[in-house]
Amino acid sequence: MRKHAISSETKLFIFSIFYGLFYVNYIDLVVPGSNVPGYHFWLAITYFIPFITIIFTWGIEKWRLVISLGLTASLMNDLFYYPISLVLFGKSPDLINWYLFQLGLKSFERAWTFNAGFVTFPITSILMGTAIYLRIALIIGLTISRRLNVHFNWRTRNINRPMTKTVVTERITFKACEQ
Repeated sequence: MRKHAISSETKLFIFSIFYGLFYVNYIDLVVPGSNVPGYHFWLAITYFIPFITIIFTWGIEKWRLVISLGLTASLMNDLFYYPISLVLFGKSPDLINWYLFQLGLKSFERAWTFNAGFVTFPITSILMGTAIYLRIALIIGLTISRRLNVHFNWRTRNINRPMTKTVVTERITFKACEQ
């Protein structure tokens, strides 16, 4: 293996960025979401669908990676929807006002309605900004915990690192010597 090779997980994050920027944004720009029942529910599935296969190939312990990749794709959709519309279709929106709304700086101004089919509600600037900042925090938290190999034990509510194979081997050897 080469010394400074890019890891598979880094390649997946790069793919997630391009997937969200071009594929998801293209669908979101072409499909009139307000006319499709449950559109945002299906859009959320679209964010995660290419990454679910990671769990089948690398195992359930990669769930944090899958969540991070799907959230990254969703961020690319929410942060670059209008710039991509400019690149792909030549639409020229007011990017400054749009980013002010997206980042939560336009208070309770409403721009669109979230439609998951079973629930709909208006999206305000504060709600949109909060959702963006929470996703960024989740991606960072999941990535750090994945890299540190930290696990949360739901029964004891403790955060710990799993034992390595050498520790398990040493304990087994130690117990065998005691008997």
